[in-house]
Amino acid sequence: MRGSIRIKFLTGLLSMSLVFVTACSSNSSEGTTSVANKPSTSPQVQGKIDPLGKYDTPIEITTVRSLDPNLKFKDSDNLEKNIWTKKIENELGIKIKNNWIVNGAQYEQKLNVAIASNDLPDFIQLPPAQFMQLVDNNQLMDITGLVDQYGSPMLKEYLKSDGGLSVDTATVKGKLMGIPTMSSIIDSSPILWIRMDWLKKLNLPEPKTMDDALKIIDAFTNQDPDRNGKKDTVGFLASKELWTGYPRLTGFFNGYHAYPNMWIKDSNGKLVFGGIQPEMKAALGKLQQLYKTGQIDQEFGVKDSKKVEESVASSKNGVFFGAMWAPLTVLQANKNNDPNAEWKAFPVLSADGNPALAQNGAPGANAYFTAINKNAKHPEAVIKMLNLFVEKMWGATADPEFVSADAVSMGYHKYPPVSVFMANKNLTQHLKVTEAMKTKDVTKLNGEEKSTYDLIMKFKEGDSKQWSQDRVFGEESSYTVINNYKKDNLLKKDEMYLAPTPTMVQKKSTLDKMSDEMITKIILGASVDEFDKFIGDWKKLGGDEITKEINDTFAARK
Repeated sequence: MRGSIRIKFLTGLLSMSLVFVTACSSNSSEGTTSVANKPSTSPQVQGKIDPLGKYDTPIEITTVRSLDPNLKFKDSDNLEKNIWTKKIENELGIKIKNNWIVNGAQYEQKLNVAIASNDLPDFIQLPPAQFMQLVDNNQLMDITGLVDQYGSPMLKEYLKSDGGLSVDTATVKGKLMGIPTMSSIIDSSPILWIRMDWLKKLNLPEPKTMDDALKIIDAFTNQDPDRNGKKDTVGFLASKELWTGYPRLTGFFNGYHAYPNMWIKDSNGKLVFGGIQPEMKAALGKLQQLYKTGQIDQEFGVKDSKKVEESVASSKNGVFFGAMWAPLTVLQANKNNDPNAEWKAFPVLSADGNPALAQNGAPGANAYFTAINKNAKHPEAVIKMLNLFVEKMWGATADPEFVSADAVSMGYHKYPPVSVFMANKNLTQHLKVTEAMKTKDVTKLNGEEKSTYDLIMKFKEGDSKQWSQDRVFGEESSYTVINNYKKDNLLKKDEMYLAPTPTMVQKKSTLDKMSDEMITKIILGASVDEFDKFIGDWKKLGGDEITKEINDTFAARK
């Protein structure tokens, strides 16, 4: 059954490096033998295996890539030739050739054409829908044994770092059909950002409840927090995207115990869609009130995140719900423009006294899947490249070239054709860095952690350009809030971690669009009862069918 694989369906593109690789014939060194081509089964090997062994005769692997238009390159580097491709060739004897490269927005379309024409290289990182399609078409290799035999201890450790949840999303009927890029679902936790210098000017206390936050929003709108004598500030920000980019409404809804765009368990243990539950209505009513009273930008319905960011960067806003990375972008821009600007991270705040839970994605929700065509001649080359990636990023021979502050800011980790990350890596970095700040002992930090530590120390010594690093990883930061979520059991994850059901594939995007349109209309002034009409339409137009399919699939797994 298709539900036997755990994946959260993605409707949008992710800005990850994507790759499709073909391996050519060659013998590897270190006693390894050529991997047999056995359709639908894991390759078997004999002899001693070196996870980082170099091929005696170089092999060539072909790939297709997605280019992030915002990606910066070092010197004359590009996706064809860069510090990572050189490292892979020099240390593993693997040459990488790109069959085609397209901008990220075009990748899925180009990939769909390639799948339809059966014009597929041997190795690929796939979005969930295409991964499912190729699994169903029996075009991918079972790599269970391949990872067991060629995976380095460090790679295997990383794949287990979330308790195996992400690996489960790529496992079909007991067979591992791909490597998830791995991510930490807690990184998606909503965070309330408040401009503290304005709070102090207005002599307001830090918020402990949603009511406190609403009072601050009102004051930031109406009491001239920037003291310029004009009524030109906006208390609370939202954008037409609602859930993505920099201001996000997720945390606001969570404060009212509403969980849009995710599946939760009801009192009977059945999965139900959070976006049609009655708690949504109270949050919608309050957002409508904020808009009506001018406390939300009156043009939010037509402004995208980039446009809305200007309000923060130009010191016209002081409250929003966003992501842990907000200081690295728009808040640092505000700090650069206004050195007096000071922002602090707060948790989701409850509207009624009951603990508010921060909404998270499902395991694997942000993953692409590194999969291998069942006809690949050298599938072990892919595992070797993954071994090299984790080793040079965080291993005993970690290369400063890849983990320095410049490397992180430039995004060097996006250059290689394959990558995998430890779950909760960022939270671990926060905990280790803040401990080192207390003890002044940096010997337990890896290269990336030491780089973050150094940047925070630069900020403490007066370099305001590193303020963002302190606000993400420091002692009073994004991860301070996220760590408390985790410690206090205040996280609520999406329970739908299986593959998209047939009706989800067909109708989810339409239902999501209906939901967003309904929410926007209500905020802008339509009757809150439009929510009730939406529920009926959602159910009739596929929601009930999706709900049944999901619960039937879960029941079949017991």
